[in-house]
Amino acid sequence: MSKARVLLIHPPALPGTTVNREGAAGFGNQYPREGAFLYPPHTLATCAAVLKAAGYLPAILDAAAERLSPREALERAAGWDPGYLVVQVCWPAWEADLAFCRAARARFPGMPLIVVGTILRHGDFARSAAGAADMVLVGEPEQALPAALERVRPLAQGPAPVVPAVELAPQQYDAESYLRDIESLPPPAWELTPWKRYGFLSVLSSRGCDQSCVYCPYVVGWGRRFRAWGPARVREELRWLAERFAPPRVMFRDAVFGRDRGRAAGICEAILRGNVHVSWECESRPEHFDPELVRLMGRAGCARAKIGLESVEPARLAALGRVGDVSQAEMYVEAARQAVAGCRHASIRSHVYVMVGWKDALPGEIERLGAFLQELGADDVSIKPAEVYPLTAWEGWAPVDAEAGARQAEGLARILPPPARKPRGSLLRRAMAVLRRNLG
Repeated sequence: MSKARVLLIHPPALPGTTVNREGAAGFGNQYPREGAFLYPPHTLATCAAVLKAAGYLPAILDAAAERLSPREALERAAGWDPGYLVVQVCWPAWEADLAFCRAARARFPGMPLIVVGTILRHGDFARSAAGAADMVLVGEPEQALPAALERVRPLAQGPAPVVPAVELAPQQYDAESYLRDIESLPPPAWELTPWKRYGFLSVLSSRGCDQSCVYCPYVVGWGRRFRAWGPARVREELRWLAERFAPPRVMFRDAVFGRDRGRAAGICEAILRGNVHVSWECESRPEHFDPELVRLMGRAGCARAKIGLESVEPARLAALGRVGDVSQAEMYVEAARQAVAGCRHASIRSHVYVMVGWKDALPGEIERLGAFLQELGADDVSIKPAEVYPLTAWEGWAPVDAEAGARQAEGLARILPPPARKPRGSLLRRAMAVLRRNLG
């Protein structure tokens, strides 16, 4: 006999904004306009697949992608007649997400509601969420969710329990509630999502990064221990996506696709041997994209490589933790130059990401970055005002300034010829939104 219906929800975005809940390892990104970039709901789709295997009847309500209002989302939810609600919350839309949870509990009294999300690793946020839910699930939620549904009970009063994933499924998780074996996860239940709205589907074949970048939310959301699928699993996931959904493109969500060079090369070779035809893209650090690997990636169907450069200033690179000390900066910058050149030769579109917004910017720092990017000749450049994510090494002291970020981003965008420059929407609005979040 089938178990209860479970509705997994991406809450609505505030009017005039876009909330990309999957961004920044689940911390999320918010943009001050509608229709901005979104990742497909990979976390909820994987949770749904786990629940299906456990005998539940899951459904996914992607209110953010469908641009539903809270009232419309709750009406849609009522039409599914669920027995449980699971709501993915994120940092930039925190207050709106909690308001939605409270509205859902009022609309469905007695129906258990569980919140999941990377931001819940922060104790203050977990305690705050406890007043708007029946359980706060901390950690990577996928394999713990069936046990969470078995345990959760609607609360008449008082805060909800804050439960680490390892407590619910101790064999599946380490002490910090990161999954021990991500290869055991099933393919996401994309058929339950409005995935065509995104124009692509995603593969998350590795989690974790052992680098020391002080600003990076990925080491919080996915941990420092590198966990990865083997090449054969990646090949079969790509084959399944191509045959079942035929997406125009597939995006690897891995933060450092090339961190294990042997694995990256093995994935490409497995794709070629398996005769899998799919257009895909990936991202990694500059030194991970050596020319030989890039040529192999091109042969295996890679159409775009995203390269996290961030800066070319030796002191800035060292302060950010991108390099160990200033003596390594020249080699790092040269690796970026070689990566872009390799992409050009392999007919892979190169997309370079840089960071601005320094209140301690050195004289000429932005101009030097602009000159290097002009020389580099990447196909696309994204300019991002620096952002201070909770639980990162930057929290509480980062030398960032939103107004300076807006000026630096606009100045850098003017230096670069179109179409290489790629600021996201209004840079001033984006920077001011970042400032409001950083100031709490």
